[in-house]
Amino acid sequence: MRTCGDALEWAVRFLSSAGVPEPRLHATLLMAASALKSSPSDTDYLAKLREIRLRQTAHPESLLEHPIRFRTLVWGRASGFPTAYILGWVEFMGLEFLVNKSVFVPCSETEGLVEEAIRLLSPVPSPRVLEIGVGSGCISVSLAHFLPSVRVNAVDVSPDALSVARRNARRLGVSKRIRITEWDVMSDKVPPFPLERRFDAVLSNPPYVAFSEQSILSREVLSEPAIAVFAGEDKFPFVDLLLDRARTWLKPGGWLLMEVGHTMGRETVRRAKKTGWKEPTALKDPAGIPRIVRMRL
Repeated sequence: MRTCGDALEWAVRFLSSAGVPEPRLHATLLMAASALKSSPSDTDYLAKLREIRLRQTAHPESLLEHPIRFRTLVWGRASGFPTAYILGWVEFMGLEFLVNKSVFVPCSETEGLVEEAIRLLSPVPSPRVLEIGVGSGCISVSLAHFLPSVRVNAVDVSPDALSVARRNARRLGVSKRIRITEWDVMSDKVPPFPLERRFDAVLSNPPYVAFSEQSILSREVLSEPAIAVFAGEDKFPFVDLLLDRARTWLKPGGWLLMEVGHTMGRETVRRAKKTGWKEPTALKDPAGIPRIVRMRL
């Protein structure tokens, strides 16, 4: 395994045998990362990663610089550790987000939540948004990037996640329009924001996996923070909380949008109707799964 070409083919076979999807994509990213001397927090990290990846794939005959480091990264990915954590970075909505083990890895399905929020809020002058469970900041930061007039309050129970979200807001130039605050929405009923000025939308990608479903989760999901994955004994505690309490956070006619599990869309709509929400709708993701639930106060 002396050359980049040989190393790449070994990694593709190894990752494929471990059940890793898109093994060639992951292998090229890991090979480039193995040659990097900078860290994800460096401003030129991603540019250098792309440059090295392009050079390695364009010149497969070149010698692999750090074979032991590369093997270690590939073994880690094959064991179920997400590539995003290994790289310290993931793409979401065409933007580049820093991630680590303290935050849930942003998924493409969640882009539908942001896209629908942009569609609904674009006609609103200077919209105000509340996000419950900011995590890496991918939802709030993306929204602020694409809607220059928006102002966002974003909360999370995890201080480590809040640190990641603040870094991403600064890196992407929207920190002045996002207030990121620690708050345990499940136990503390006094919010860290004034309620005299209510919000045009409340957004959330809450935990929605029941403890009993742990055995069917992928190794990658089990590597992510449990507090961001598991809802409790059933799937709906956070959904029910949002259906109840978002009423006090929204302006009349304001929107509640949340991402739910792949079997929860219809039941969430039913609960929304039962509790008096207007126009509850489950929007399908690219795979045809009713994933994003939208409703109006």
